[in-house]
Amino acid sequence: MLVWCGSLERVCRPAQITDELLTDTDAALAKALDAIASGEKILEDAKDTLDTLRGFDQQVKASQERANETLKKIPHVKRKVGEAENKTFDAEDALRGAIQDGADARDIAREAQRLAEQASQDADGIRRVAGDTKSEAQRLKGQAGQHAGQVAATDQRMRGFEDEADNDGILSKEALGRANEAKTAAIEAVDKGRNAAAKLDNILDALGDLDSVDNSQLDDLERLLALAERELINADLGSRAEALREIQEEQKRWMKDYEDEIEQLRKDVANVAAIRHSLPDGCYRRLVLEP
Repeated sequence: MLVWCGSLERVCRPAQITDELLTDTDAALAKALDAIASGEKILEDAKDTLDTLRGFDQQVKASQERANETLKKIPHVKRKVGEAENKTFDAEDALRGAIQDGADARDIAREAQRLAEQASQDADGIRRVAGDTKSEAQRLKGQAGQHAGQVAATDQRMRGFEDEADNDGILSKEALGRANEAKTAAIEAVDKGRNAAAKLDNILDALGDLDSVDNSQLDDLERLLALAERELINADLGSRAEALREIQEEQKRWMKDYEDEIEQLRKDVANVAAIRHSLPDGCYRRLVLEP
């Protein structure tokens, strides 16, 4: 502050200096106060920065601890990754196996469909063959009935022949044995033919009751059909009937020979009787007849 003192310049000059000093002092004080305020602000900022740094340091330490824990877990993680890779490989193998199984199942389904269609066709064929076989069996059964009647008639005649053989002793044992064998064979053939015809009837009934194609049932019916056919073949009704007719013809020849022999014996007896009656009474000389 400038003080004008006039003539009292010398007295006022110190006061002026003092005022200037006070002014400077006030300015310096203001600057000091500003500096203090700035220092306090800087100190506060420094404290905040220190707190921030401390917090950051704690975070760094915590992160470092977590990193160390993570590092410790790395072997476990590697094992887990390896297990996951193995499981992935296993899953890939299982997937490939499932794909192959699916392809196999598809092929099996196609084959099953083909077999079912073939079985249906086979069933139709079996029905046709069984129908034809039944017709043949019925025809053979009719023939078997005729042969059975012939066997019965032959048996009756054979019994008569056996009685005559027992009484007269003319028929030989060999002829009787052959006749009995023929009779037995004919009876067995007739029985086999009847059994085969019955089995064929059962097969046709089973085929008629078959609603759906069943391979096991078809196999059973095929076996039964083959068995019936073998029985018909083994029965050999045609050849046995022919053999029976031959036996009958042979028996007729035997009977004719037997009747011829009887007739010849009767003639011989009659001749002997005539010769005996022609001899004179009391003649004891015997005549020797030439053979």
